[in-house]
Amino acid sequence: LLLRADLAVVPCKASMLEVRALAQATTGLRQAQDIRGGKPDAVIVLSMVGQRYRLTSDMKDAAAALGLPLAATALTLKQIYADAPGQGTV
Repeated sequence: LLLRADLAVVPCKASMLEVRALAQATTGLRQAQDIRGGKPDAVIVLSMVGQRYRLTSDMKDAAAALGLPLAATALTLKQIYADAPGQGTV
């Protein structure tokens, strides 16, 4: 897909496992960009994060260290998302 896409949206939760997964995903992304001369563009979207959590800050630092842009807005952790399947409202 990365060899055909114009934009790669990379969703990430805030956890140490996600930092490792992001590093691996970045490797595949960089390979596709090398083959295609810079495409696809990429953006990391933090999802299910707390605005004041230390792990959220760590994910922002990891994105910066990998040289990937971070979306200006994160999808914050909401209890309603976790409860939705049990309520039949997915």
